[in-house]
This record gives sequence, structure tokens and C-alpha cells, in this order.
Amino acid sequence: MSGPVSSQAEDGQNGTLKASRCTSTSRHSSAEVSSALDAAFNPKEFCRCDVFYVESDVLRLLHEVPYFRFMKPQAALRFWTRLRDDGRELASLLWQFPLVKYEPLDTLYACAKAASALDEELVADLSTHYSWQGVVEASFLAALRPHAAYASHLRRARDRMPHNGWIVDLALSEVRGSACEGHLEHQKVIRELREIIERIPEQPTALRRGPTADELLQLQASTIAVANAYREGGVAQAKAVLDASPWRDFL
Repeated sequence: MSGPVSSQAEDGQNGTLKASRCTSTSRHSSAEVSSALDAAFNPKEFCRCDVFYVESDVLRLLHEVPYFRFMKPQAALRFWTRLRDDGRELASLLWQFPLVKYEPLDTLYACAKAASALDEELVADLSTHYSWQGVVEASFLAALRPHAAYASHLRRARDRMPHNGWIVDLALSEVRGSACEGHLEHQKVIRELREIIERIPEQPTALRRGPTADELLQLQASTIAVANAYREGGVAQAKAVLDASPWRDFL
């Protein structure tokens, strides 16, 4: 789940199918065809129409943001304070990222990258479709990079996940620019962290838009067509069908 966009997505975007099993089209079973296609563009990544962003991309983006450290107020405060102290101590290295990477700053790099990718659609996805973990992640990132558009999603999430209400309240306070009574020290550290991660150069993120319900049906039909083309004509024919299919807008 970590790191850049997976090789599956990259290969599909470049329009190349991996050919390790493509020397003879007549000998391929349906299972082999499906496996080869998965290696090229992995249709299983596009199995949901209830989220805005492709789930596997979101999980890769957040893999190194340790939401489990933010579950309880005291644990979160200790962890954020340590991040802040590391950022201050190693401030001279922050602006050199990604040319210079220093392991003690890895979590700060991950938080900065995730925060820079935050938008209303990602907050909506996380706070609705990723259980309490998503609510915690959305609240933490919204506190780091607050925006008025996030407030309604966070308020609805708070009603669904009252046990994580403290971090939602913190994020809402940052959105409003008001004091978060009972968690003023958390708020102080979050604001200091915000100043620190703003020194880290923004890195491109690869969050692909997921399909709508109608598009998902089209993709499923196209997957069958690409598989049949691969079986009948090998890589070249499958590539041609893939490039002309609805998949071209998602890979």
C-alpha cells in the first residue's frame, strides 16, 4: 500500500500489457487471461462506485500516516509533540526533500504529502467509507490543513463516531479558527506542526477518480471484451480494445 502508484496502474496508463504469458494465445485458460489482465490494469481496484477516489490509491497515500497514534488524546499529544520536536531539530533538511531524505522525518514527509492532497472529496470519502480510522485520518489532516468545505463532513462523522469526537472537534475548531476547549495544548502543537510541514516541498500525488455506478457497469463489460480480445489476438488486439474502451479514462 505504500509508495507511488503501483506498477499495475503505470503499465496500464502507458498502454502496455505485460507479455510474460502471451507467447501463444491458443493455450491460455480464462484464469490465465484474467491474471495477465490484472497485471496490466487491475480491474479489482475499480470495484466500488460509492467513493470519489480509488480506494487503493487512498490507502497507499495514508499508509505511513499512523492513525492508531491519534486514537486517544494523550497518546496523540505525545506523538505530535515528538513530530514537532523532530521537525524543529532537523528543520534545515525539510526544504531539501525529496532530494535529501532523512529517516527520522519519514512520518513528517508522509503527513505533509497526505495533507497536501486533502480536498473535500477525500475528506468525504475518509469520513464516510473508511470506518473510524478514516474519521481519525480525515480529522487529523483537516486540522493540519483546515478549510471551510470540510466542516459539514466532519460534523456528520462526529455523529457516527462519537468515540473519536475529540479529534473531530479539534479539526472543526481549526476550520473555524476558534479555541478547542479541553484540547488547547493539542491545538497549539497542531498549529506548530502545520508551520513545519509547510516547509516541505509538495510532492505529486496519484489519486485517481473512481467510477460512477454507470461507469462501473461499462468497465465491467469492457473487462470482458479486453479478456476476449487477449484470448483471440494476444497483446496487440487486447491493447487496441483497451485503448478504445472506457478504461482509457481511468488508467
